[in-house]
Amino acid sequence: GAGGSALLGDGGACASVGQRGRSSQSQRCGGGSVRVAVVVEYVRLLPWSPSQWALHLVTGLRARGHEVILICDGADDHAQLAELASEVRMHRPLRKIRGRRPLAFARWAARQLREVQAQGTVSLSRLVPAGIWMPPGPTAWHDFMDMCRSRSPATFAIEALHQPWILAAVWGERKARKRAERMGLGSNSAEGLAGAPSWCASRLDPLPPAAAAEARQAMRRTLGISEDAFVLLVGATHHRRGGTAEMFAGLGRLLKERPEANVRALVLGRETHSLMLMAREGGAAEVVQCLGITDELPALFAASDLVVLPGNASGEGGTGRLLAEALHCGKPVLADAGASGAESEAAKASVHRVQESSPESWRDAIDQSLQRSLNIDAPAEQVSMPAWIERIELRIQRVAQ
Repeated sequence: GAGGSALLGDGGACASVGQRGRSSQSQRCGGGSVRVAVVVEYVRLLPWSPSQWALHLVTGLRARGHEVILICDGADDHAQLAELASEVRMHRPLRKIRGRRPLAFARWAARQLREVQAQGTVSLSRLVPAGIWMPPGPTAWHDFMDMCRSRSPATFAIEALHQPWILAAVWGERKARKRAERMGLGSNSAEGLAGAPSWCASRLDPLPPAAAAEARQAMRRTLGISEDAFVLLVGATHHRRGGTAEMFAGLGRLLKERPEANVRALVLGRETHSLMLMAREGGAAEVVQCLGITDELPALFAASDLVVLPGNASGEGGTGRLLAEALHCGKPVLADAGASGAESEAAKASVHRVQESSPESWRDAIDQSLQRSLNIDAPAEQVSMPAWIERIELRIQRVAQ
């Protein structure tokens, strides 16, 4: 509850950890150490959770010699946090993932930011503005309107029972935006980039060339795909966004017009039955395999020839994880102009965009990809996690100076 805040650190003594860390870290960074506060609402262990970026940021900044205080409402694994940050301030250690109290967390986190007196602040929460404010995911208002528009009354009632805090989150985010305006801050959400680093960063380690060639052959054998097939790896986790059905329809038209085309599509996404129905309605089911959610991405990148990212995520604050991982693994990307991560500098130089998400546009874009290889202009290092951390570090240091 509100009185259950905890301070975590090595051996449970966060004050001494902070002092100890500051002394040794300053020696490593040549006297350029900065005290940084990182805010995230809840830290999940799921590898695709945006909160994992916060842990990478904390670890990376500490490795560069900075003192890092992690401010959060709760976490799946408290011990993990104590090992990563110089100091952890946790509001509700016993909180469950669905036990959100948005307004209470916003007030508490703002108070913690004042108390720690950090030279640099980074917030990954829409409820708490900071010097670098880059919350992921859609707004609470977006989620609420989605509940209202696309659900039956019974389903809406069930969703409301599962998310009783949704209106409090809407109000809390509105207050945070107003406060940010008064503070002269911005975010990389729908309100505008305002100089905050893009989320587009890969957490994968690309396979070496020899291992990638071996993985390509092995994965294609496993999936029953011939060596001469042109394989599309389609990211469709958020298939309800406009554009996914159009992509399948465009692929279906291409197959109808060019029946000799040896194309296969491997589709990533949780709702495999819905995705297969989309493919069937678009006339592309014969070449589509829905893989669900998998941790075999490096091998799938190796097995594919083109990564396809349909769906307009404009205004949803997506991380662009799949886009960054594809570029990091050296794969060409064909994406909706509003795909997550498409606003990043690396994506602007490397991603081939479908400006109008219509079946005709997708058909033409995929057809062109079959006839000529797409180039990658940006080096893979630009979308690596260390490069992302370095960009944030440079911004923090500029503010601190």
